Amino acid sequence: MELKNGQFFKNGVVVPVEFGNEEQIKLLKEQGIYLDKLRNGLELNPISEISVTYTDIFKCFCGLQIFLENESEREDDEECLSEITRKCRCGKHTFKTYMECGSLMVKEIEHAPQS
Repeated sequence: MELKNGQFFKNGVVVPVEFGNEEQIKLLKEQGIYLDKLRNGLELNPISEISVTYTDIFKCFCGLQIFLENESEREDDEECLSEITRKCRCGKHTFKTYMECGSLMVKEIEHAPQS
């Protein structure tokens, strides 16, 4: 059961006020304690999530830049940029990133024939 806008709800349905209803009385007491703490200083327990954004740029054979970006929860996770496939805007070259001996590498995996 929960209290919203002065009404009791159970499973999303409004429940009428019942004299002596222990569940409603308990909820009102808890709400009173909470409001008192809110007025006088309520301790918060923030949740922190670390998210690191990794980015890198390399140039295609044609000279256009190709951007890589991915997020990770770890600060030492360059591998999050591996196994990414990018096609250059020139439309002729496709590249894939991979890890080799702890280093992030990129190589061409497809070359469109010259027209």
